[in-house]
Amino acid sequence: MKHFWFVLIVAFRLSGLASAQAYDNIAGQFDYYVLALTWQPGFCEIKRDIPECRSQPQDRYDAKNLVLHGLWPSIGADREHTYGFCGVSQDVKETDKIHKWCELPPLHLSENTSTKLTQVMPGTQSCLDRHEWFRHGTCSGLSESAYFAKSLELVEAVAKTHLNAYIANNAGTRVRIPTLQKEFEKDFGKGSRKFVVFRCARMNKVTTLTEVRLYFRKDRLNQPLSLDSFIEPDPSERGTCRKRLFIDLPGSFSRLGRKIRPHPHDEAQVAFDFESAVNEGQAKRIRSGDNIQVIRGAR
Repeated sequence: MKHFWFVLIVAFRLSGLASAQAYDNIAGQFDYYVLALTWQPGFCEIKRDIPECRSQPQDRYDAKNLVLHGLWPSIGADREHTYGFCGVSQDVKETDKIHKWCELPPLHLSENTSTKLTQVMPGTQSCLDRHEWFRHGTCSGLSESAYFAKSLELVEAVAKTHLNAYIANNAGTRVRIPTLQKEFEKDFGKGSRKFVVFRCARMNKVTTLTEVRLYFRKDRLNQPLSLDSFIEPDPSERGTCRKRLFIDLPGSFSRLGRKIRPHPHDEAQVAFDFESAVNEGQAKRIRSGDNIQVIRGAR
């Protein structure tokens, strides 16, 4: 009998613990927003099998613009962005964590918002929008409609910046981080570079751009995009790119490490990069007109 009551008490406590863990984060209790924007051509080099990466026509929005990954309410020093799932049931949380995002409850968005999301958030093909809402949006304190309307507004504003245009116009080239930072400053002023972070993946010994992150004050989100919109991120928010990175081209795969178009004003630097690769015995350089081709594995 004592054993029965002991088991019952333990089960009750564990049940309460599980319930508490499902609702341990409270909406609105965060420090700032992170707007995570994807450079889809680079991202698709490492996620080739997901629906949105199986094709990428060069006239599609995501071939020419940074696209929406997510808008994340964030807490300082929370580098892994674990703040999330506010008021979300354990079942939804578990479904999300095993990446069965299309089995999450559907969102209730207007037809206009859904149509725009399909364009500026290619990940909707993998139900990324559902994942972003339950993991991050639920902690914003906004409704589903307001959360995605604000996300769309920010993406559209960034699409008009010099930074977005520079990335799109220089796809297929190597560029320097300071060059990208200067493009950002053309819109938001000197010193604003501290509000933007670039993230890269390493593919075939080529550092390629995959994501751009911007950091917003939570109390300025409803104001027109300006220098005052931003906040300096916590030091834990670090970029993952080297000083020089490759902006991948939209279209077919198997191009990283094979063909890179040198920027017209930076040809000497590109030549230097590939000369280094030759010295490391990883590739040989073949110059043909304005193109430099790298043959992987050449000795």
